[in-house]
Amino acid sequence: MRVQKLVLAAVVAAAFAGGILAAQFGLQLGGASAQGEAAPEIRVQARALEDGRVEVAVQQRGDNGEWGARRLPQRRFVPSDAPTNRWLSSSALGSTAAALVATPIAGKPLHCVIGHGHADDYFWAIARSYSERAGRELRLNLRWETHLRGAEQAAAIRQCSADGATVIAATLADPEAVTPALQEADQAGARIITFNSGAEFAQAAGSELHISIDDQATGRLAGERFNAAEVDGEIACLIHEGVNTGLDDRCDGLAETYTGGAVRPLRIPDDYDREQTTQFIIDLVSGAAAPAGILALNVDTTLAAMEALSRVRGELDYKPIVGSIGGHPDISRLPLDLRNDHLAFLTNDLGPAQGYLITAALQMMQEFHVPERFVTGTSILKAVPFVINSGAARAADNADALRDLVEASDRLGGGEDGE
Repeated sequence: MRVQKLVLAAVVAAAFAGGILAAQFGLQLGGASAQGEAAPEIRVQARALEDGRVEVAVQQRGDNGEWGARRLPQRRFVPSDAPTNRWLSSSALGSTAAALVATPIAGKPLHCVIGHGHADDYFWAIARSYSERAGRELRLNLRWETHLRGAEQAAAIRQCSADGATVIAATLADPEAVTPALQEADQAGARIITFNSGAEFAQAAGSELHISIDDQATGRLAGERFNAAEVDGEIACLIHEGVNTGLDDRCDGLAETYTGGAVRPLRIPDDYDREQTTQFIIDLVSGAAAPAGILALNVDTTLAAMEALSRVRGELDYKPIVGSIGGHPDISRLPLDLRNDHLAFLTNDLGPAQGYLITAALQMMQEFHVPERFVTGTSILKAVPFVINSGAARAADNADALRDLVEASDRLGGGEDGE
């Protein structure tokens, strides 16, 4: 069995390392390989852990012939009870994803999209895949990057401006770090779009258009759902990034409507992987100040929370209630009793819509914009979130539709039919 798990893990990591990741993002390897020269050598590593899981990693051979550092996707563990005959996928690696660029369209002006956070965060994987698809359909010369730190975002913005980008879209999770770079790009002649976090800072950054989910409304909706679930006691609002104004807004919105107790914002160190986040949540729900409920602000944290509860639920004398911002096909595979006992709701984070609309906005700004001298403020487009009907997902007569949804998400993430 352990040998079988290692083989399965090798397939998972190989799928990550090769063309399936390209299929996920609709990308091609940039640089030398795009010109027909030799692609970099990549190998897969896997190791069996004492608890029965298998961990996968990827290495790339350098120009000196030596293998580089072991690269660890955030989602890299094959569970000990992994199903047979089903392809599993790791999450994307940030640095690998950054090296993959959409095929440039000759003669087209450069457009840049610069996000924040972990590039292998499921939200960013989905948002980027839809954004890249829009770029292909609109035949744009699109550069897409995701950076964890605001200073790295600012550097990427300045590089795009130096490379002659005509339109730049960026998030404002860390407005203090990013705003000066956007202002400089604006002064150099680029049109500016902002998206996702930081709508309240968009005008100061020189943005003509801001596209995002309404973070305050998302938090308020979560509070209403916790109230409907009759949660009584403190809610821990788990913030998965060190600096992100939008995540702070979600916790603030939760505090506005939740009536069962206080809201305690808690920051998970943003360099934690899934296992470290899981242990963080185990310590939280097992401690003396354990909360009655948890609001996970992205689906990766939700999955870590459900894994944490699956490990310790028999040791707890209460049932922590989890609410999630965002969904993931893996949630549908959780044991039904675990979901029924602990998962109160899933709120759609509109990752596909944000991704696609950002790229469409780049094209609009390039071709159909209002002349800049007439623009005196930022147009702000905020999407209203909605709660996914988890009851319908559990209904027997919706089983086929749920399976189709999971399989479609798997293909997008490099699953069963990854091409």
